Amino acid sequence: YETNDKEMKAEAKYFLVKAANLDKERAFEALYYLHLIDDEGKNTHDSRYLQEIRTRAEALGETDNPFVLIMRCDEAIEAGDYDLALELSDKAVKNGGNIFDTWNHRGMAKRDKGDFEGAILDHTSAIELNPKYAIAWNQRGLAKVGKGDLAGAIEDYNRAIELDPDF
Repeated sequence: YETNDKEMKAEAKYFLVKAANLDKERAFEALYYLHLIDDEGKNTHDSRYLQEIRTRAEALGETDNPFVLIMRCDEAIEAGDYDLALELSDKAVKNGGNIFDTWNHRGMAKRDKGDFEGAILDHTSAIELNPKYAIAWNQRGLAKVGKGDLAGAIEDYNRAIELDPDF
């Protein structure tokens, strides 16, 4: 997903679809990379691939699957239950710390609970794992506003817009 080579993306997508179809019960990583290719690393939370991951994981009873935890964390944040969001995002980081969105979600939960410094650290971890993730840049900017670092927030907002002009 981090290349502009359309032929390479098409080939990767072809093999990832084959992998996801070979293992109908799991193939979470293949589905996640298909999501990233289709979404160009922007990581919208309503992609068909993320929903397929959740469906497969829940059918297997894998409630600690990091992708399921991320989606449940989104729901908790939307409901204003920041304690639950932090609990779910802590588990997501523990179970999938190599997935940039786990860090981003924990950062959002921490920010919503007023832990701006912790949020900045978590969003920075997300950015280190995926420097093209505009959402994490924006979220870190929001945490910096909460901390009172307006200049730093503006830098992060500008970077988010550079990465995704439609942001």
